[in-house]
Amino acid sequence: MRSLVAARWEQSSISDAYEAYSDTVTQLFDLYKALPADKQRSVRWLLNMACTQHDKSLQDAVPDFLYNWVKPPLSS
Repeated sequence: MRSLVAARWEQSSISDAYEAYSDTVTQLFDLYKALPADKQRSVRWLLNMACTQHDKSLQDAVPDFLYNWVKPPLSS
């Protein structure tokens, strides 16, 4: 998942509003919502970690608003 996020980041820029990246995160989130309830928590955590780790590898270059909305809720 992280490699997909990273690849889509490379295809994005501020001039296109990071379209490739944000579309990919949104599509992955939509796939997460389609999973059975018992799988959703771990997959949402993985999606958040993929985005967070990719951002860290770029020294916080990815604007937080592009992915911080996928953070799992504090309780479920």
